[in-house]
Amino acid sequence: MQYMVFIAHSMIYLSTAVVLISGVLMMGRDISIFGIFSIPSLVTDVQFLSLFSVIHNVACMCLGLLLLLHVAAVIKHQLCGHAVLKRMFA
Repeated sequence: MQYMVFIAHSMIYLSTAVVLISGVLMMGRDISIFGIFSIPSLVTDVQFLSLFSVIHNVACMCLGLLLLLHVAAVIKHQLCGHAVLKRMFA
């Protein structure tokens, strides 16, 4: 069971990293950070921009499903009498 938890959390972390990295790489223009400074576009080739956009969309869907699964697991454990939320906030 602990191995499954480790795998699930690792997949959430990996999906989050892929979403963030592909989100930056799919931008075809400079990225403004709160108007303070900007990061120039790292990729200019239209085919690569399209590829990173597809990767970003798939990773977002996977992350959403993983988070839904995570919330469902927390609810299931709470209903079974395991104080998961109490341990999380303690």
